[in-house]
Amino acid sequence: MSTAAVIGASSPVGGAISRRLTSVGHEVVLVGDDVARHEQKRLLEGATVVVHAGDPSRTADVLDASSAVSADHVVILSTAAVYGAWPDNPVPLTEDAVLRPNPGVDAVAARAETERVAAEWRGEHPATLLTVLRPCPVVIAGGEDWPAPGLEGVAGMGSGDDTRAVQFLHVDDLASAVVAVIEAKLDGAVNVAPNGWITEGEARALSGGRVVPLPEPVRSVARRIGIGRRRDATAALQKHAWVVANDRLCTTGWEPVYSHAEALVATRRPTWWQRLSPTKRQELSLAVAGGGALAVVGGLAFAVLRRRARNRD
Repeated sequence: MSTAAVIGASSPVGGAISRRLTSVGHEVVLVGDDVARHEQKRLLEGATVVVHAGDPSRTADVLDASSAVSADHVVILSTAAVYGAWPDNPVPLTEDAVLRPNPGVDAVAARAETERVAAEWRGEHPATLLTVLRPCPVVIAGGEDWPAPGLEGVAGMGSGDDTRAVQFLHVDDLASAVVAVIEAKLDGAVNVAPNGWITEGEARALSGGRVVPLPEPVRSVARRIGIGRRRDATAALQKHAWVVANDRLCTTGWEPVYSHAEALVATRRPTWWQRLSPTKRQELSLAVAGGGALAVVGGLAFAVLRRRARNRD
């Protein structure tokens, strides 16, 4: 078994990876994101594998330290969102697809830059295995999704296309994928996702989203008062499919424990709809069904104002 250094080990993703590596017999060295460059090199001494699950802005430092200690294998976490969400995307995307990240999404741009830096480093270190994992949206119970919240495409009342293909990966299955590529010595880009996909409508239902289609006047006012608001850049990721094939990863024998649906059910936090009382849900549903848009808007506005008041207290 290897000695693996996990960068960003204090994060939910880094912690899951560390625990999984330890459970199957690897010796694990935990390295925080805030460790100084010279200290990072010291901590990596003796590591044969380096897993970078930390701050993407420190990728160059991680790679420099990896080469300084002559690591045999470097694993870097990216995201499937680097393929971009575009109307002409094939379904699913394979690792040889061109990377076309949507402009303006900072979390994705940072991962795309990580991949660019890693590719340059790989050209200078051809003898070192370099694996870049591109997971679909990673869901985490009680924590922010990887690489940032809001990239999963299930958000906001009435947003998105209910038929759009979406994917979700439980953080524990991402951790087992890291172990799989290390033990199989898999090199290059590797997509990570459970088999197939589900529709956004199915995902919304599973995660406790809206249960009635809201008319455009209601959606418009809701967006203006702050419910279901999305940045324009992130909205692209919630409009078009960017699901990936997992064939290459499966050649290692990797199998996810959670399906897309199971990952959602196991990790989703209560939504605004779930927090409403059954009576209030029924009132809103009946109001929408009867065309009572103003009543719904009033209820939504009251909910937002009350939430903002609590936040000020």
